[in-house]
Amino acid sequence: MEVKVNGQTHTREVEPRLLLVEFLREELEFTGTHIGCDTTYCGACTVLLNGQAVKSCTLFAVQADGAEILTVEGLESNDELHPIQKAFADCYGLQCGYCTPGCMLSALQLLKHTPEPSEKQIQKAIAGNICRFGGEFEVQRKPEEVYDFLTDPNKFAPLLPDFQSMTTQDADHFTVKVNVGISYIKGPADVRMELAQADRPRRAQYKGQGSVAGGNVSLVAGFDLISVGAGTKVTWQGEAQIYGRLASVAGGLLEPLGRKNVQKLIDGLRAALG
Repeated sequence: MEVKVNGQTHTREVEPRLLLVEFLREELEFTGTHIGCDTTYCGACTVLLNGQAVKSCTLFAVQADGAEILTVEGLESNDELHPIQKAFADCYGLQCGYCTPGCMLSALQLLKHTPEPSEKQIQKAIAGNICRFGGEFEVQRKPEEVYDFLTDPNKFAPLLPDFQSMTTQDADHFTVKVNVGISYIKGPADVRMELAQADRPRRAQYKGQGSVAGGNVSLVAGFDLISVGAGTKVTWQGEAQIYGRLASVAGGLLEPLGRKNVQKLIDGLRAALG
């Protein structure tokens, strides 16, 4: 087969069953095309095939014979970032970054056809791209009740993983003591929490910064609330990171640990809200 990827022509012999995402990553080493869900759902593998956004895990490589493909690596030109890449960076449009390449390419296709899209058009265009570290759930409580629970430090703080104690500065600021790390590479951290966004009853977001022996820890947890029937749909986005010597010692173990801890927070929240 012959295919042009990011402006360069490549010729390969491939097995008929080889997926396009595997071809791009393993044969051509365009590893910015990510494999996320293996179910065609998440959109991390999105590329542009002859100008159209496709999920490369749903296509065989041979189906792209004679086609032109753009991956995220092809956005940059002459060592200059593409405007979409700059916009994602300037607007903090990424967290762990795993879904970002697919989101950028979906956005590129949208803007080529619709330079000034409406919010509804944007939502539709990126509906096939899912953040790997976010989610949603429903509870049988009114949005006002959920919001008041979320923004009450005495109810929210004890749900933080490895919570030990809390001191309150004011309605929007409090400090929690939690254990951070893994196994023997672990220690207490004082994390200063701030209710950074408070829009009752639609949105609440916490940001936290703190220190632990050998490093620093940061936490972001955002919640969007939508009334659904007699209950509320809670859409959440989370991030937890550790920096410094502790991160160097523990290596790659701390990133999944951070994700696991935010998931523990969400699980605790769901249970508390019933």
